[in-house]
Amino acid sequence: ACGSIEIRQIAAIDHVFIEGVCYLCGEFSLSPSVGLEFTSNGDGTCYVSGMGTCRDTVVVIPTVSPKGDTVTAIGDQAFAVCTSIKTVMIPRGITSIGYNAFFLCTSLTRVILPDTLTHVGQGAFQNCEALPLITLPDSVTSLGAYAFYACYSMSFVSLSKGLTAIPEYAFYDCDGLVSVTGGSNVSSIGGYTFYDPDRKCDVFELFQ
Repeated sequence: ACGSIEIRQIAAIDHVFIEGVCYLCGEFSLSPSVGLEFTSNGDGTCYVSGMGTCRDTVVVIPTVSPKGDTVTAIGDQAFAVCTSIKTVMIPRGITSIGYNAFFLCTSLTRVILPDTLTHVGQGAFQNCEALPLITLPDSVTSLGAYAFYACYSMSFVSLSKGLTAIPEYAFYDCDGLVSVTGGSNVSSIGGYTFYDPDRKCDVFELFQ
């Protein structure tokens, strides 16, 4: 009747995976990597601190450590010089990527960042020379200097709406850049942010 309320149980919605990620809930189609090292914060949370015994080329960060701590960050230099890693899938719940976390991961070609991420540390992806593009979710409000320094293959960058400043040398020597989108709230760009040292100019000056 008009104005009455009826409650019915309906079937759960299935995952809809696009390139291994459910666009409805963010869950991955692949199982989490086994053997990674974690360091506890002592409050029920932890951060990824190293590759450990894991030998995966596709690294899927878990949401919970083997000891039951919630994973909230990737620590400083956690995957530095892990040259065999090709893909990194970082789940929802992680808010920070530390200093030089993926420094010199020279085979890295794909990074999936969650919409809970707020901080990308200094040099986090420095010298990831095979990485072709990066999309910073709008949750990111802090980007460290040298974050994508010398990512030679990077051609496309999508900046976060949460960013108000791009620090110095953030995309220095990314000489393949042809497009930078987003970043509608950026009001400050540091020195040498998009500088190409080989041609001694800002990369975007080449297109003007």
